[in-house]
Amino acid sequence: MPAKISTRGHASKSTDALNDSQINIEGLVREVLQFDILVSASRIGKVNNFLDQRPRAIIMRFVRYCTRQMILRNKKKLERGTFINEDLTKSNLSIFEYARSICVEKNCIYTSNGKVMYNDGKKRLELFSIQHAKGLIDDGRD
Repeated sequence: MPAKISTRGHASKSTDALNDSQINIEGLVREVLQFDILVSASRIGKVNNFLDQRPRAIIMRFVRYCTRQMILRNKKKLERGTFINEDLTKSNLSIFEYARSICVEKNCIYTSNGKVMYNDGKKRLELFSIQHAKGLIDDGRD
């Protein structure tokens, strides 16, 4: 199964430019991050017809897991306005967004291999649900 990550912030020249988005992402991966192992890239979501809307997200697929991990580790080298994230399930995305909204220190909530993690400075814990996240983060504030 190919490893997946998603990225935001790259506009295509036309609204249906699937090939343009693939070329842009392949160029980004080669030039900025200096990697050459991209299997496919495609835009997801509704086509934006308005100029003021942000570009659609792009899903990138890699044959090798280690390539995906290298790109995630090197995502800080990208220009401002470009974001690379793991492709999370709907439930994990809601847990991640909730935990980020209630946690004072944003860098203590992160994702790893599709799981939402919480680091309280002493240990790393996986967050399984919104209730679990609320209990752990509230206990950490006391």
